[in-house]
Amino acid sequence: MLLLALLLAASPGPMSVPETRVELSAELSLRAVTPRVLLVTHTSPWPSNSVVVDVTEGPLLLIDTPWTPAATELLLGWLERRFPGRKLVALSTHFHLEATGGNAALRARKIPLYGSEATIALVASRGPASRAALLKRLADRPRVEAELAAVPLVAPELGFPLALGLELALGQEKILVIFAGPGHSPDNVVVWLPRDKVLVAGGLVTGDEALGDAAEAELARWPAALATLSALPLEVVIPGHGEPGNRELLTHTLRLLQTQ
Repeated sequence: MLLLALLLAASPGPMSVPETRVELSAELSLRAVTPRVLLVTHTSPWPSNSVVVDVTEGPLLLIDTPWTPAATELLLGWLERRFPGRKLVALSTHFHLEATGGNAALRARKIPLYGSEATIALVASRGPASRAALLKRLADRPRVEAELAAVPLVAPELGFPLALGLELALGQEKILVIFAGPGHSPDNVVVWLPRDKVLVAGGLVTGDEALGDAAEAELARWPAALATLSALPLEVVIPGHGEPGNRELLTHTLRLLQTQ
């Protein structure tokens, strides 16, 4: 019940939303969703979101990586120029390549990388098969297929029990990593930023018009996880795929589930 109390804790009101976009490459861009939260979108092979949080008097927090180490290096280079001298902490929300594909770049720089114990185990046990299934879908895009085939499967190093989640004390803030239940994958966690009332939902919420590849999803349990998240005082929801929005994205994802 202590965790629930933390989830529902009061935080400041809504912030303005700047829309300036920075193009790091033809496939990688970023823009501000709030003054402290950057949305990073990597469009190859399909658009997928990462998030950078400018923690007050603390490190930068990177939630998920772009699809590849090369794209992640582009992002890290930009962050070094934009935030000189700032430390970086990272988190993988689940084991799929759209969340962990750049982990090799993080580990090479010795950036602390958190993930649930389930995610760490699944990278090893199901990561190869999951990637093989992804590559089959890219058979008509040989350049992208080869690029993703070469991505090292690298798990987070700092594990935490999935069911318990994690309270990250960064700077003067407590950021909550929550397991609301399985859905998009057995291990999908979300990140709640109480100060901003922003939910970084990873694969558990989509802004697309289809669920996409649900081969590893737990469709029957997914709605319950969305219901748990609906108790949060959400103002901004950042999905794993698609544009940010508000709590309506939870309802949108539920509607898509009802068509399965």
